Amino acid sequence: MARLLPNPVSIVLVQFYAILADKNDNLQRAIKAIDNSARRGIHVAVLPELWTTGYLAGRKFRELAETIPGPTTRQMARLAKTHHIHLVLGSIPEKVGEQIYNTAIVIDPRGRIILKHRKVHLWRDYERQYFTAGGRYKVTNTAFGKIGLAICHDIDFPEVPRILALEGAEIIFNPSAYPSPFERDWDLILPASARQNHAFLVSVNRTGDEEGRFATSHYPKGVHFFGKSKVISPSGEILLEMPADSKKTAIGIVQIDLGEVRRQRNSDDSFLAERRPETYRILHMKRFK
Repeated sequence: MARLLPNPVSIVLVQFYAILADKNDNLQRAIKAIDNSARRGIHVAVLPELWTTGYLAGRKFRELAETIPGPTTRQMARLAKTHHIHLVLGSIPEKVGEQIYNTAIVIDPRGRIILKHRKVHLWRDYERQYFTAGGRYKVTNTAFGKIGLAICHDIDFPEVPRILALEGAEIIFNPSAYPSPFERDWDLILPASARQNHAFLVSVNRTGDEEGRFATSHYPKGVHFFGKSKVISPSGEILLEMPADSKKTAIGIVQIDLGEVRRQRNSDDSFLAERRPETYRILHMKRFK
C-alpha cells in the first residue's frame, strides 16, 4: 500500500487514568483528550489496556463487556472520522456469546475497524478467571505503514513481537496496564523487543491506583499503575518516555520516521536477516517443565 500520510507520522499517547467500572466517565474523558490532541495535527492516537472499565473490574467485567462493534467502538469510530485519524483503541472487554476477551482494535479515519487482537497471554489467575485467551497474531496495512498489536503481558514473550515483525509490522502497538512492582521488566523488555525486531514499539501504559473491591480474591489491596509510556525506535532508542506515577491522564506526542525500519532491516547487522529458523524447531516442540 502506498503511504498516504506524511512521513514522519505524528502519534499521540494517551496515558490514561481510568475510573474503576465507570465506562461513561472514562469514555468522555478519553474523547476529550483525543479532541484536544487532534488540534495539534496528529495522525494516530493510542489508548491503554482496559481504559473503559479499569483493570480491577473483576466480577463486573461480564456486566461491562460489550460486542465489537458496539457502543464504545461506534462512538470512537465517529471520533476517528471527525478528526480523520487512526485510533488504536487500547483494549476493552469484548463479549462473544458467553465468553469475554480482552480485545484491542484499530479504527481507520473512515471509521472502519481494520485490526483486532484478543490478548493471548493472560496475566495469572486473575485474568484467566475473567477472560478467554486469544490465539492469533495479525498485522494490517494502513496509510502510514504496516502495524501489529500486542496487549501488555503479550509483549513479555519474545515470540510475539518476532511473529509480528516477520509478518511485516513496522510499528507494534502495545496497550498496557503494567503495574508496580514490575517497572524493571518494563524498562528492560521494551527496548530489547524493538531492537531485536527492528520495529517501532509504542507502549501506552495506565496510570494511578485502583482499589480491589471487585477483585478481592486476587488484589484485596488494589494495584498501582506506574505510567512511563514509551515510544522506542527500531534501534532500541527511547524516543519518548512519559512521567512515572502520575495520578492523572497525560498526553505525549512523538513523530516517527518509518524509513528507519527499512534502514535497520536492510543493514548488515539485521537480526531478522541473520535468523536461522532451521535451528529453532525446538520452539515448536518443547514446553517449560
